[in-house]
Amino acid sequence: LVHLILMTLSSSPASHHDVPLQHNDHDDDGNIITSSAEQEKDSTTTTTNTTTKKWVRNNATWLHKSRKQMSLLERISNKDVLPLKFYEQGEKITSPFPSHPLWRAPLWIFIHALPPLLLQALWYSVMPSIASPSSSWSKWSSFTTFMVYEVYFIVYLLFLIRNLHFWIGHYGVLDYHNCGRDMILDKDAKKLAASIIFFVVARNLGVILMGGYDANIPPSFGIFPNGGATITLLKTPVRMALWALAFDFFFYMYHRATHTIPFLWKVHAKHHRTRHPTPLQAILADNLQEVIEVVLLPFLATLVVPMNTHELWLTACTTVYVEALGHSGARAYWGHPILHFLLDPLGLALVIEDHDLHHRGGKGGLNFGKQTLVWDRLFGTVGE
Repeated sequence: LVHLILMTLSSSPASHHDVPLQHNDHDDDGNIITSSAEQEKDSTTTTTNTTTKKWVRNNATWLHKSRKQMSLLERISNKDVLPLKFYEQGEKITSPFPSHPLWRAPLWIFIHALPPLLLQALWYSVMPSIASPSSSWSKWSSFTTFMVYEVYFIVYLLFLIRNLHFWIGHYGVLDYHNCGRDMILDKDAKKLAASIIFFVVARNLGVILMGGYDANIPPSFGIFPNGGATITLLKTPVRMALWALAFDFFFYMYHRATHTIPFLWKVHAKHHRTRHPTPLQAILADNLQEVIEVVLLPFLATLVVPMNTHELWLTACTTVYVEALGHSGARAYWGHPILHFLLDPLGLALVIEDHDLHHRGGKGGLNFGKQTLVWDRLFGTVGE
């Protein structure tokens, strides 16, 4: 499925092949190992290329390969490669942070998450008039639903990464005057792709299983919750907001523990190899961390705020949007698609810079929430 989608929908970004990349050796944390003649920016992160005079924290030789030379896993990771200039130190931007319009994100998510819901609803509307209502063709089994939504979730991710890359190009990136974004290291390129595959499969299984999928109930839309629709204007956004708060609570507790307890930090340390991440690096993690964040924490949140399959699908699309956004490094005041307008006046909204600061802080980073700052404010772990 991944190969099919990549072949039919994706195009390889060429910008990073246009300029030769230097080869460097790296330590276990992904930092460049340089000679004493090269100038150090600090003891833990960046060094300078004496030819370009631009700070580059790390580099990746796998990006020298042509698209044909790349393995399928490397081609998947290649979807998150930005133009070369964003990996180098740039000029300091002194203008105020632009605010991303609040209406754009929820509208984008709804439009791009809608196709499989509409397809299923249309199928249930048309097929009974073509086939017998008792025919297996008239309804989608759990497996059929999973496969359709799975294929589309891959398409959704491709659209999401392209969208975020567009806005990165439009707004620029945070901390650009100190260091560019971190490249995906050689040793992480295939692991990241494997993590993406696990993520898209596990998230969609969760939508089907935790949502209690019923083949007799197709997606339906309404305004009021008492009309029998599976997605309603006055109920579904409230449920999604409460689910995000519950999910963020469990994530906060787990995330803070990984930065506090030494053996848990070993589980989380791989994710912190990058101090200036890009969208898909949100998914790069140790195997155990993947299971906790992709399976266990959403399961706990759904126990607190139960939702049907179709609401969970919208929630999954929203959650991955927020996770990728938080790791994008886009230089904009841009927060949660649903909760931001409610939490921002209270000083509880999480924006891109908050999680970017968390990564720059390494093990000592604050801002442990990934959806909001609610629990960071409550427990005194906000970093600014």
